Amino acid sequence: MPWLEEKKNWLPNTQRTRKARQPEKEPERVYSVAEVARLMSVSKNTVYKWLCIDHPEDAVIPPAGWFRIPNTKEIRIRKWVLMALMNEV
Repeated sequence: MPWLEEKKNWLPNTQRTRKARQPEKEPERVYSVAEVARLMSVSKNTVYKWLCIDHPEDAVIPPAGWFRIPNTKEIRIRKWVLMALMNEV
């Protein structure tokens, strides 16, 4: 098909070749409140107190170290926060 060969010639070189697939980043490890409580040998209420949701300036776990799952009340705590807590104990 000559028309197809003509089309290929006007495309820039980058569009003619396939891009190498980038390696996917490993997702960040997060823990539920119950998992953190079990690993730290405390109750879930203690972990919620550490979050200080109403007064983030007093929090043991900083606001950057946790997040809520959208459309739920569930909280996930990032791995680096758990590691920091374990090093302090």
